[in-house]
Parts: sequence; C-alpha cells; structure tokens
Amino acid sequence: MNKFISCLEELAQNGGDVTRTARNLREFLGDLASRSRPLGVLLFLLVPLIAARGQEANGTSTISFGVGGTWVLVRPHELPGGPQFDGSYEYRFRKHWAVELGVDTTVTTYFYPSYSYYGGGSPTAGHISAITFGFRYVYPLSRGRAELFAGLQGAYIWGPNNYSEWAAMLSVGGRLAVDKQKHCWLGSTARYVNDFGYPQGRWFTATADLGFRFGH
Repeated sequence: MNKFISCLEELAQNGGDVTRTARNLREFLGDLASRSRPLGVLLFLLVPLIAARGQEANGTSTISFGVGGTWVLVRPHELPGGPQFDGSYEYRFRKHWAVELGVDTTVTTYFYPSYSYYGGGSPTAGHISAITFGFRYVYPLSRGRAELFAGLQGAYIWGPNNYSEWAAMLSVGGRLAVDKQKHCWLGSTARYVNDFGYPQGRWFTATADLGFRFGH
C-alpha cells in the first residue's frame, strides 16, 4: 500500500517521473491482483480520478448500443469468439472525463472439455457475458460534434463450462453527432480484454455503436 500511495504522490506532482511511476504502479497492481483480484481492479480504476481534478463539470449522460464481433487471442476453457452485443451508460462528470457502466454478451459455440480432450463431442451454443465498469477520457473535436475517447475498465465475466473471472479492459473509439442538437451519435469502439485467470483469457472486440445523449 505504501508503494501505491507514493505512486499517487508522484502523479500529483508536476514534473514527476512518468516512466518510474508507471513501472511502480504496474508492479504494485500485479502483486495486488495475485492476492485479491477484485481489489486490484478497483484500485487500478482510481488512477484517472486524479487527472480529473480541477476540470469544469459537464453533466451529460449517454446511452449506447453496439453490435460487432469478438476475436479470441488466448482461448480460456475451449471458448471461441462470435457476434458481440453490448449496451452502456456513460456519465460525463468533467469536460474530458466520464464514468461508464455496461453489459456485454458474445454469442459463441463451445465444446465441453470432458469430451473435447478425446476429439469428440458436439458444439453447443452459448454466450459469454460481462458487466463492465470504469472511466473514459473524451477528447472533443469540431466544436464538440465529434469525439475521440479511450477507456480503462474492470469487468466481471462469466460463461459456459463454469467459466467466471475478473478482468481488466482497455478501449478506444470515436463517435460523430448526426443531428444539430448533438443528441444522436454514431461511432465505433475497439476493446482489449485480459482476465486474471489461469490460463489467462484474452479477447479483442470491435463494435459499431448508436448513442443517445441527454442532459446539459
């Protein structure tokens, strides 16, 4: 915990050694994740709050729906990828910062391990689902009519074959307002997901998104 506190102090100071801070955070979070995965994810998500201090309030909310696909980079428990569907709620509490809560589902076909080890078994339809939560940095363009964003999230994932695990997720994307009032948005989001299981599962997802914004 002392290492985590020192990392926060370095981030708060002007002219801090960013490379050393990032290395210390990585070492601390890696050690914490091996002991308590949920706590490690939550502390990882506290870091963006420091950067949000002092920014002007925004107060808008955006509800988004996405359709796309999931590609498995490292497959856990014989689970492949498939079509991806997601929904999320984003609250913009500062000019460039927002909190986000979402639900993702990937429709997949899988084999029960007890059969696949012998080359038998038949594929069975199922789904991998996740509850996601975290922060998003938003950079407006063209007087606010377009936005680029990058997110840092935690997730709880569950699926067939008794698979369940905590995970960390990085996301990047962009969106464009299609009306003058900036209520309706079209965009795309790419996500990289890494769980904390053994063996680790790693996914890449990409979706086309439709969003509706309200508030200030």
